[in-house]
Amino acid sequence: GGAIYNSDFSTVIVRNSTFSENSAFVGGGILNMGQLTVSDSNFANNSVGTWGSGGGIYDSGILTVTNSTFSKNSAVWGGGIDTYGMATVNNSIFSGNSAGMRGGGIMSSGTLTVTNSAFSSNVAGGGGGVAGAGVLTIECSAVDGNSVEYGGGIGSFGETKVNNSTF
Repeated sequence: GGAIYNSDFSTVIVRNSTFSENSAFVGGGILNMGQLTVSDSNFANNSVGTWGSGGGIYDSGILTVTNSTFSKNSAVWGGGIDTYGMATVNNSIFSGNSAGMRGGGIMSSGTLTVTNSAFSSNVAGGGGGVAGAGVLTIECSAVDGNSVEYGGGIGSFGETKVNNSTF
C-alpha cells in the first residue's frame, strides 16, 4: 500500500481524506487485507508497479466504499479498485482510471455490489467500467464512455446481475 497497509486482522476507517500521487507494487493508495471502510474520500493519480493491482485500492478482505471518487489511477488490474474479497461500492464515481488488462474502474474476482455509482472515461483491455470474474451486482448506476478492446461497460467472466442502470 502506497499510503496505507491494512493487515489481515485489522480494521481501518477512512473518512474525508485524499490519496494522491501514491505508488506501490500493489495498492497504489491502500492495500487492504482486513476490513476497510472508506467514505467521502478521493483517490487521484495513484499507481502500481509493472504487474501490480489496484491503482487506488487493492482489497482481499472486506471493503466498503461510500461517496468517494476515483480518478486517473492506474494499474495492470483494477485501475481504481482491484478486489478479491467482499466489496460494496455506493454513491461513488470512477473516471479516467486505466488498467492494462481488466477493470478500468474496478476489477473484481470476489463478490462486488455497486449501487448508485458512475463509471466514465475509464480505459482497459477488458471491462472499461467494471470487470467481474466472481459475483457482480450493479444497481442504479451509469456506465458510459469507457474505452476498451471488449466490454466497454462491463467485462463479465462470472455471474453478473444488472438492475435499473444506464449504459
